[in-house]
Amino acid sequence: MSQRVTRNELKDVALLGLSFAMLNYADGGKIWINDELTRRINALKQKIKDVLGGYYKNDSQRIARLINTLDTRTKNILARFSITAEQVGLNLLSLNLPHNERARKRLTKDNVVVRELRPLAPILEKFWADNKDEIWNLLEQANSNGYEQYAVDSENLAYIYIEQMRGL
Repeated sequence: MSQRVTRNELKDVALLGLSFAMLNYADGGKIWINDELTRRINALKQKIKDVLGGYYKNDSQRIARLINTLDTRTKNILARFSITAEQVGLNLLSLNLPHNERARKRLTKDNVVVRELRPLAPILEKFWADNKDEIWNLLEQANSNGYEQYAVDSENLAYIYIEQMRGL
């Protein structure tokens, strides 16, 4: 019998699924920036698909509900952003998975603010360790090859998605 996935882990997986959806959003066989970046994005999408389909297949309905809830909560703000889906997808990965980005502030009973690290599931931790350099490199190239004007809005939207997901 497999162990039930925690709600916080599902939130991280849902953000991974949203990232996958964003990376697929503009697909349709078109070249994104150049052939090399398109090939690398496709390889990253396959790795995400392997994680989602291999480890979290049994939780796909719970993940879909989280993504749908997030979509409902954020639907009205999308019009305020000029983005590319690929940049948002890459930002979701680079802002949610690193260890140093997973801290939260908590107030103790003595009214002292402490920073606690939110743990990442071992599967997601391995995915990040194996792919972080590639993700950062792709994001850097995306933000400097004709899409600079979308970089800030794409990052800001990714932060909104992450904060909204944590609040679910």
